[in-house]
Amino acid sequence: MGPCEISIELEEPSRRYSPGESIRGVVRVRVRRDTACNALSLRPKWRCSAQGSASRGDHRPELLFSGDWRPGVHIYDFALVCHAWPISFHGDLFDVDWVLEAYAEIDWHDDAVESVPILVEPAADAVIDVSSISATPPDTSPSLTLGALGASVAGLIVLVEAVTANGPFPVIACGAAASLVGAYFLWEALATWLARQAFERLNPRIVAIEGRQLLIDVDYETPFALVSVEPVLVVEERVLRVTASRADTGEQTIKTDVRERSRTSGDRVSVRDGGPDTLRLALALPDPREVGCSLTIGEMSVNWRLELIFRFARWPAHVASYDLEVAMTSWRTQRSRSVPTREAPRGRTTDRLPRPRLAADEPTLERRAKAIGVDRRRHAPPRALSSSRRDHPDVP
Repeated sequence: MGPCEISIELEEPSRRYSPGESIRGVVRVRVRRDTACNALSLRPKWRCSAQGSASRGDHRPELLFSGDWRPGVHIYDFALVCHAWPISFHGDLFDVDWVLEAYAEIDWHDDAVESVPILVEPAADAVIDVSSISATPPDTSPSLTLGALGASVAGLIVLVEAVTANGPFPVIACGAAASLVGAYFLWEALATWLARQAFERLNPRIVAIEGRQLLIDVDYETPFALVSVEPVLVVEERVLRVTASRADTGEQTIKTDVRERSRTSGDRVSVRDGGPDTLRLALALPDPREVGCSLTIGEMSVNWRLELIFRFARWPAHVASYDLEVAMTSWRTQRSRSVPTREAPRGRTTDRLPRPRLAADEPTLERRAKAIGVDRRRHAPPRALSSSRRDHPDVP
C-alpha cells in the first residue's frame, strides 16, 4: 500500500462545462506516513479513441504542492479554465473524453494518480460559425474505372468464345452480364467526367448565417441550359484503419469507415433560360451539439460537407462537393483562448501547519521551493511542469 491516496471532488460533479468557464473543486490527499512529495499537480487531459486507434493530449498542469507531508488529510483547492478544444464527442465510430488527473510524484514505485471525468460542450449562448468553405479534393483513384473496363473486356472475351464455340447458355449469359455491368460503370464514369466539364466558372461563397439557416451565393458560368440547383448538407464521421501491412515493403492497406450522422436537403432553386449567373441558396443547419462540430484528430474526424446538385436539360447532372469548417463560438470561447494559466491557490491541511510568507519578486516554483526548504536541483519537478525554459531557466 502506498504512502498516500488521492481523490478529486468537483463542486458540481454532474455539470456540463463550457469553454472559458471555471472548473472548481478540491484535491484531497490522505497521507499515512511522513512523505516527501516532489510535486502534486493537476492537469486536464483528453483522449480520442476508436476501435484499433487512439490519440491523447493534455494541457499545462497546475502545481498544487511541493514539499513534505505529515500523516493526515491535506486538502488543496483548484480552479481551472475549461479549454475550448476539443469538445466532448460521442459518436458511432469514435469518442472524445476529458478527465482531470491529479498526480503526486513521490518515488518511482510510490507515485499516486487519480482522475475524474468531465464533460465539455459549447456554451448555451454559442452561435454556429462557418469559417471556411473549400472544394473537396476529387477521388482520383482509378480502381472503379479500371475495374469496369476489365469487367467489360473479360465479359466480351467470354461472350465471343462461348458464341463461336457453341458453348452452353450459362457461359453466354455470364459473359453478357459481365459486359453489361462493365458498360454501365464505364458510362457512369464518363457521365461524371462530362458533368465536370459543364462549368466554366463555379464559385460558392458563404453570405451569412441567420440563426440556424446558412445563406450561400453561387456564382457560375455554363454554356448549357441549367434547370435547377439543390443544396444538401451532410455530416459524417470518418475513421481510417490500417487493415493490412507488408513487412518487406512497408505498404499498408487503408480502409475508411464512414457513418453518416445527418443529411439535410435545402429548397431546390429552379433556373429559367437566360437566368442570372448568381443564385442565392438557403439551407437549414443541424445542431452541432447533437451531430458534432468539425473535428480532426489523427485518423478520426467529423466532416461537414456541402453538396450542390446541378441538373441540366440535356447534360448529365453534376454534384459539386465542398468541405465546411463549422464551430460554435461565444465570448467564453475567446476568453478561454486568451486567459493565461494562473497560479493555483494554496492548499489547506487538517494539521494547520503555519504558512510561510514568500517574496513577491521570485518565480512561482522558486518561491515555493525556497519557502518549504526544498532544493530544486535535488527535487526538481517534472519537465512538463514548466511552460517554457524562459519561465524557469534553471530546469535543464
